[in-house]
Amino acid sequence: MWLTALLVGVGAIVWGAESFAKHLATAAARLGVSSFALALLLAGAEPEELATAIAASIRKLLAIALGDVIGANITVCLVALGIGALLSPLPFGRRVFRYALLGLPLGTLGTWFAWNGTVILMRLN
Repeated sequence: MWLTALLVGVGAIVWGAESFAKHLATAAARLGVSSFALALLLAGAEPEELATAIAASIRKLLAIALGDVIGANITVCLVALGIGALLSPLPFGRRVFRYALLGLPLGTLGTWFAWNGTVILMRLN
């Protein structure tokens, strides 16, 4: 039973990803936005994060909006990687470690800029 549920779930995810990619350009053109912006919005924001970000922005609590987006995405990535690593250890080569060593400081720097930008926006409002 669980194997059937797993296969159906994986099939639904693959079908959804294929449908998303197939219709993205058309939807973006109809809405008058770039495909990148629409993909970022649809793939990166779940409804509860969107609701939290909107509520926080309306109340001028920009740090909460940013923290929710960053925290939700970090959590999703860590949970997916953690569960995947528990089920099947990930064989990382030297290139992956070099990429991670470069990516970690760049990600930290990007977060720092995003945080400071939010703080500056809060002070301007």
